[in-house]
Amino acid sequence: MNKSWQPYARHILDAIAKIRRIEARGDLAQDEVLYDAALRNLQTLSEATQLLPDNKKEAWPTIP
Repeated sequence: MNKSWQPYARHILDAIAKIRRIEARGDLAQDEVLYDAALRNLQTLSEATQLLPDNKKEAWPTIP
């Protein structure tokens, strides 16, 4: 049985929202804590995108 892809999509959207909130708090290049928080969310986003089914990725070829 295949897992549903929607929870992974939700993780992606949540990570994007968190990164935007982190960026709004200050300069990531100057604040190590903000940088680390953004990096962790980028890792979450990356892991979730790898778990999306190929047919969903192929439906949006313009998104790297």
